[in-house]
Amino acid sequence: MSVHSEPLSSLPQLRGLLEVTRLVREERDLTRLSDAIAATISDALGFRTVSINLYRPAEGDFEVTTVHGSEAAREALIGTIRPADAWSPLLAERFFRRGAYLIPHDEADWDDLPFHVPDLAISEDPDAWHPEDALIVPMRGTDGTLLGVLSVDEPELGLRPSDEEVEVLVAFAQHVIGAIEAVQDAAAAARDRASLAQLLDVSASLIELNSAEDVLEAVALGIGRALEFEKVAVCLARDGGFAPAGTSGWRANDPGLQFVLSDADLDVLFVPQFEIEGCYLIENDVATALTNARSTYSSQRGGAGPRAWSHHWLLVPLIERDGSRSGFVWVDDPSDSMLPSRERLQALRDVR
Repeated sequence: MSVHSEPLSSLPQLRGLLEVTRLVREERDLTRLSDAIAATISDALGFRTVSINLYRPAEGDFEVTTVHGSEAAREALIGTIRPADAWSPLLAERFFRRGAYLIPHDEADWDDLPFHVPDLAISEDPDAWHPEDALIVPMRGTDGTLLGVLSVDEPELGLRPSDEEVEVLVAFAQHVIGAIEAVQDAAAAARDRASLAQLLDVSASLIELNSAEDVLEAVALGIGRALEFEKVAVCLARDGGFAPAGTSGWRANDPGLQFVLSDADLDVLFVPQFEIEGCYLIENDVATALTNARSTYSSQRGGAGPRAWSHHWLLVPLIERDGSRSGFVWVDDPSDSMLPSRERLQALRDVR
């Protein structure tokens, strides 16, 4: 496959990279950042349509979150979802070119993917860009995980890009994913700091409560609000088992709270292989196989991604000063449908 060999002027490309660097440093809103970067790529590299697909870790798929281009392109693409495995045929070795993937119109099947076909005249030039051609750049995180895909279309010159132009596009994509990771990490850190502050406020307010029941209810409510779990139960030893003594997010007399767990059950759950930051995170099938637990409850939140919450058990033992176990905190249904971060687990551990 031949490609256009006349390189673009390097000045717009350099200006574009400098602009992306500035945006990365100054912009902390992900939507505004993505929109500005897409516009910069369009101006610097001469593609009328630029779209950004981002991985959704809870769902395990990709969503088109940003489209710079015509209204028709935006209507066709924005918000569309692609399953993770839909990218595999497009990221084939035969399409690889200098870190990107150039897929000719006659070598890919678009039937199962949302796809915008621009209204372009088809040139007789052998290097002409066809309306159904595609040029995509995978954006991988520092651990190699595919976190997004940058897609460009409608080159202003009407020609397939040269190898040098593709390399510049790949450089832009590396800046994009670095910026996105930085913004997401900053947002997560801000949420963790806010959660800790809320929990400290809860702790300070407990001295004003008059009864143990009020304290336990306040603790459960504080955990739910601060750490964004929709269901929380503080469970204490009672009659040879354990029973909820303070809850948040549960209906009164909810049958899901009528579980059966013994000290022996907790002994097989509170072991090092399940421990993370003083909390115990266990897959549902594993936990039920190890214990005699009986409950009608099943998590309502969940996702398909590898870091998604999927009916997990998350328990925090309550340990007295003499080392005895008086109960545990059970949290469920994280609002973001994701497994909690270590920072979130540390905050949960510190509540006990």
